[in-house]
Amino acid sequence: MPKITFNGKELEFQPGQSVIELAKSQGTDIPHYCWHPALSVAASCRMCLVAVKAPTPERLVTACNMPCVDGMVVETESPAISRARAGNLEALLLNHPLDCPICDKAGECWLQDYTYEYGAAAGRNDFERRKLQKRVDISEHVLLDQERCILCTRCVRFLDDYVKKPELVVLERGAHSVIDIFPGHPVRNNYQGNLADICPVGALTLKEFRFKNRVWHLTGVDSVCSSCSRGCSITLDVRENELNRVRPRTNLQVNGYFICDEGRFGLLRKYRPEDRLDSPLLRGRPADLAAVIQEAATRLRALLAVEANELLVVASTETTNEEALLARQLFRAAAERAKVSLVFEKPPAAEGDGILHTGQPAANRAGLEALGYRGITRKTLLKRAGGSAGVVLLGIDLDLSADRPGLVIAQALGRRAGTGCDLAWPGQTAGEKDGTFTNCDGITQRVRAALRSPAQVPGDFAALFALGKALGVLDLPASPAAAFLMLAGEQGVSGLTLAALPKDGIQLAQAAPAES
Repeated sequence: MPKITFNGKELEFQPGQSVIELAKSQGTDIPHYCWHPALSVAASCRMCLVAVKAPTPERLVTACNMPCVDGMVVETESPAISRARAGNLEALLLNHPLDCPICDKAGECWLQDYTYEYGAAAGRNDFERRKLQKRVDISEHVLLDQERCILCTRCVRFLDDYVKKPELVVLERGAHSVIDIFPGHPVRNNYQGNLADICPVGALTLKEFRFKNRVWHLTGVDSVCSSCSRGCSITLDVRENELNRVRPRTNLQVNGYFICDEGRFGLLRKYRPEDRLDSPLLRGRPADLAAVIQEAATRLRALLAVEANELLVVASTETTNEEALLARQLFRAAAERAKVSLVFEKPPAAEGDGILHTGQPAANRAGLEALGYRGITRKTLLKRAGGSAGVVLLGIDLDLSADRPGLVIAQALGRRAGTGCDLAWPGQTAGEKDGTFTNCDGITQRVRAALRSPAQVPGDFAALFALGKALGVLDLPASPAAAFLMLAGEQGVSGLTLAALPKDGIQLAQAAPAES
């Protein structure tokens, strides 16, 4: 392997690897604005200067477009490097407005960070800053402030390289250059939100987040997007139990560095369900949860004791693996003679966007299938439900009023769905759950609760466990962590705990589908 001397340490590198990529692999931060690992190299901001001392005479070069060469000697810090970076930063700040007190990027802005490290205590310019357009409406979700832009061109290259739709352009030349849309052609694609993420300053901001909160007031929780079967890794930014922002979390085996708008903005709506069921219901009337669970157990016990009966357990595709495993163990153990069928509604075939969104709104379809749940269409589901002695709905709001089975028990989100059942209790959104989802590629990832459920919501796992206890079923996993340990053992990784699940997820062996 070829070798390079990097900050006095001899390292091996991969052919074609750039100096900034090598530095990142070693945990060394080289200041930069324009470079991004998923985009083509522009080398326009000139902040990533490093000293190359061999094999050529010592000189300062940009680390982003300098390939590693066998025998090269590189230093990333020195007085000369700091002076050069400070000079570049001063040039970038010459025309930058003093918007920090009102800028949404404050607290995450690389201009702020590098100014603190390299910037001068006072500016030297005695001329007026150039005036450009502010609040330019460039898309459905994004506003552009041309005065704040440092022309790193990340946004332009993102649309060119990743989305393959060149909808932003650099207009004019030299000191007159600006980022803008083509006249009369706003940005239209499913990845607009990423423009605000990759902008290192506050030039591109989201309308949905604009002036809404300060980033240092937000708590970020790592989780998984539930808008489609891709299961992109995300961070949910929450304040006072309200979801303010959804951001991509880097996961090279799932979504890379980005997420689609369907997930980003869809979750903002999805995790604020309107007309939510706010109380356990017994025959359509509010009741104590313990009474509802006890009544459900009594009626299920009678139903499951009859050989000719079938209990249809219908899981939402946002049911976690741990809830699905608990339900499977619970209802099969409780069935004395009756048949228990485990199903979920298979979404109709849909076309994805060819990048990340699969078009299948089924977050945990692969996980349910691995646990023995069978996907059926809505038409088949309604037919099966109508012919069953009883139906248990887990997180799916299904109207069964047309073909009413003998018994309907629901863990429901919507108020209307709850009132149409014999017994119901409020369910949780995916943003309130702890457990795992398995995506379309078989990668199992951790789902974390970012939001607190309302006080009257017992929790989907806890309610099922309470039902199992009322039915007298023993040896059920008492927590999502215990259920995951059982799941991992079933799927070939014995001893793996939920806490030890890798941040980027893990490919579990798929268990053989159980009888349904």
